[in-house]
Amino acid sequence: MSGEDEVYVLLIPHGLEEVVLRHVAAMPGASEADLLTDGAVELRYAGPLTRLRDLRVAEGVFRLLGAFLSSRNLDEMMRNLFSQVDFRGCLKRGDAEPPDGRFSLSLSLDPALGIPYRDFRSEVAFALQATLRTEPFSEEADASIHVAAGPEAGWVGVGWSERHPAEKGGMIPASVAAGLALWAGARPDDRVLDPFCGPGEVLRERALTGPAAALLGGDVDPKIVRSAQARLREFPARLCRWDPRRLPLKARSIDTVLSSLPSGPQAGSRQIARSLYQSLLRETLRLLRPTGRAVLLAGEGEVLAGLLARQPEFAVEVQRPVRTGHFRAELFVIRPVLKLL
Repeated sequence: MSGEDEVYVLLIPHGLEEVVLRHVAAMPGASEADLLTDGAVELRYAGPLTRLRDLRVAEGVFRLLGAFLSSRNLDEMMRNLFSQVDFRGCLKRGDAEPPDGRFSLSLSLDPALGIPYRDFRSEVAFALQATLRTEPFSEEADASIHVAAGPEAGWVGVGWSERHPAEKGGMIPASVAAGLALWAGARPDDRVLDPFCGPGEVLRERALTGPAAALLGGDVDPKIVRSAQARLREFPARLCRWDPRRLPLKARSIDTVLSSLPSGPQAGSRQIARSLYQSLLRETLRLLRPTGRAVLLAGEGEVLAGLLARQPEFAVEVQRPVRTGHFRAELFVIRPVLKLL
């Protein structure tokens, strides 16, 4: 436990900053949380690092080493970086440095600077190796140095960074699934439904967020349902094979519909995606209680937005792009419109 606040930067999927800010600001030990830039939250925190490293919404947790003035000239940027950030001195504090002294290197470079990413990475890696006198950067290292540069300024941090496995079987990044669960909230009396549960990662994140009265999910493919059952075996989830266009559930029985919708190869053509999304909206309207809502992630965001524009029965509370790495989707939070008697 640290007695004084340290400043950390949390890398999160772009589009989830608002809900993550609220979440981390309420953490024990947090004294202040602000948006640093798109996809990065700055947190003043005096508490155990394990709590930060266990944040599933974070793709990286970096102790802030310092800031430097960015430039549109690569040589000038390197001079600014290594004259204003004391790498050796900062790395001696805290427990971010791994025992073997090796780090992997991750970078964020704003395209508006007009500097080739490959040149930027090469220059930073060479200068860091010369400064820290480490072995060549290892992708197997437990810690990462992150350098972010933008049109106005840049920052450097050292800490832990998530390594994304290739998304398989319709899985979305864990940080995005955790962000969806935060948007949904964690009310213990909620009945939560994922009509396209896939391997179960979204329902699992909702279960980890807090108790629920019921966690319901299903898929058309029995193999995928079995995979979800294995993923959720430690939680009281009810999963089955079903047709998501005609769900075997009673009307007005669900508080939250929480789902990452099929897209791309999963959904087939855009026309098939439109048909699936239309069926989902019809079933969502039937199943949601008057105070309920749906938190949906759509790879075919334009399709869902077009359908919602023609559905006055729903109010769209949130619509925003979500992106991280190569992952791209659109987040929608919708509620049924209450009819006045």
